[in-house]
Amino acid sequence: DLCNAQCARRDSCNALCTREDSCYVWCATLDLCNAQCERRVLCNAPCTREDSCNAWGATQDSCNARGVRRDLCNARGARRDSCNALCTREDSCNVQCARRDSCNAQCATQDLCNARGARRDSCNGQCARRDLGNAQCATQDSCNA
Repeated sequence: DLCNAQCARRDSCNALCTREDSCYVWCATLDLCNAQCERRVLCNAPCTREDSCNAWGATQDSCNARGVRRDLCNARGARRDSCNALCTREDSCNVQCARRDSCNAQCATQDLCNARGARRDSCNGQCARRDLGNAQCATQDSCNA
């Protein structure tokens, strides 16, 4: 979840940035789908899905039968960080969010976590979802010391 020093925010990583999710030891190319994928939220059809490389072999970019992209939530309106036990894909959770990157008017940016610096995929009780952090946190990629 931590970008390197060259990356300011996860959705504004430039070509020189090792994408935030490439830090996962179990997935070297989570955010670097392939040469055809410029950014993780802009992965095109030929792009190897970013979750297809993790240990579970999941495919968050194809969270429902129609294979919707992870930033284009499915018909139920996904929210990736509030998945409960009944949710099999991070993009098919609840009905409060239309898209991960544009949840609602209360959402500042997906890079804002909560005051305690919750990790992106495990926000604590103070963080409703990773896109609903508060102004006390710099970015989700620099939450944990």
